[in-house]
Amino acid sequence: MRKRYVGIDPGLSGAIALYDPETQKIKVEDMPVASHLINGKNKNRVVAPLLGDILRGWHLTHELFALVELVGGAGKQSAVASFTFGKTVGICTGVLSGVGIPFQEMRPQEWQKMVRVGKGKDAVRAMAAQMFPAQADLFKRKMDDGRADAALLAVVAYKTSQPTKIS
Repeated sequence: MRKRYVGIDPGLSGAIALYDPETQKIKVEDMPVASHLINGKNKNRVVAPLLGDILRGWHLTHELFALVELVGGAGKQSAVASFTFGKTVGICTGVLSGVGIPFQEMRPQEWQKMVRVGKGKDAVRAMAAQMFPAQADLFKRKMDDGRADAALLAVVAYKTSQPTKIS
């Protein structure tokens, strides 16, 4: 069974990507979210069982290693928004653990440095489109930055899992 690599941008507008280093192809799924009534308001939340179905399906046919973006709340985010984001990260790492997929977490500054991407969401989308030209349509819209993050995270998952050569 060939090893494949998963990248997860855990935001509500994030995504999950599966990278095959042999074919240089990427498969991307938007983060599965659904609207729930919370305190009288409709709020989007990650649907853990659907996320589990996606990851379990990939894990049935491939040995996987995942990299999850480790992000804190944004400075101007409310406490509720930061808590919701933290919960989403917890759902992602919990589902990975439950499915039995080994993973690592990495800060954006670290993984972005490893793929030499410039600053900003447009730079990340441009880099993903450059790395996967046959699938560049996945990253063409501004709202596709979560897909681009997940795709590049999957590539970094591959890079970090390779043995280091000592000269």
